[in-house]
Amino acid sequence: MMPEDSLTRPSPFRLTLAPDDFFASVEHEEALSRLWYLAEQRAPVGVLSGISGTGKTFLLHVLARELSQVGVEAILLDATSLDRHELLWRIVEALGLGPDVEDSPLWLWSRLTDFLEGQKSTGQRLAFMIDHCQTLDPAAAHVLRRLLSLSVGCESNVTWIFAIGRSEEHAFLSWLEESSGLKIDLPIWSSARCDEFLRWRLARSEYSLPIFTKAAVDRLYTRSRGIPLEICRLADLALLAGSAEGRELIGAETIDCVAQELIRDRESSRPGTVVFD
Repeated sequence: MMPEDSLTRPSPFRLTLAPDDFFASVEHEEALSRLWYLAEQRAPVGVLSGISGTGKTFLLHVLARELSQVGVEAILLDATSLDRHELLWRIVEALGLGPDVEDSPLWLWSRLTDFLEGQKSTGQRLAFMIDHCQTLDPAAAHVLRRLLSLSVGCESNVTWIFAIGRSEEHAFLSWLEESSGLKIDLPIWSSARCDEFLRWRLARSEYSLPIFTKAAVDRLYTRSRGIPLEICRLADLALLAGSAEGRELIGAETIDCVAQELIRDRESSRPGTVVFD
């Protein structure tokens, strides 16, 4: 049932990277365990892939937090639409090497080489995660190729993890997947997993179940295509609409209405920041 203060309390389907909001589905737990293994074995490279919205970004944030808790230095870099020089500069900056905005690529590569060569002697494990690699152009992707070659050659104790939104447009990154010691693909959810997620989020927010009719859950799954990000967006809008209309239960017709509204919004505006990519 819908609580009386549902319009004022935080939505259980809000799009955040808060640790408590991470739903440890079977699929995400398996991916997290495999990434852990990658870091523990000090493997040089791993690839996390999946279509947009399956939770790659959230998973990397969880991994970074958990690795840091056991003494493994973890760095997460969002590479969205960075060009060749920006990507190199941001990597050097994230490593704490103090680059200046006017530093040349030659200087940046020199600093990066010195760091990687020195990293081996420290014995300190480092996991460097680069998200949204599919948004890089081929020239920027060349930075990743050179970076991996350099890191492996130095035996630097650095594990590089690259997150790639799966699409035909990132074919120029196929070499990265082929050179990876471990490739993990996040799948879309089944209808049963979608239902499990909805119940888990609602129960954590102290909503009295049920909130969605079975028809609504089925429609939400169909409309979202099993993509976690889309499930959150639709459920959030449906909950808001149901609260505003004073409904005790949210039906399939409400899901259809908010889905159409979401489509219109996307057609008329630029997409916002994706936190559950």
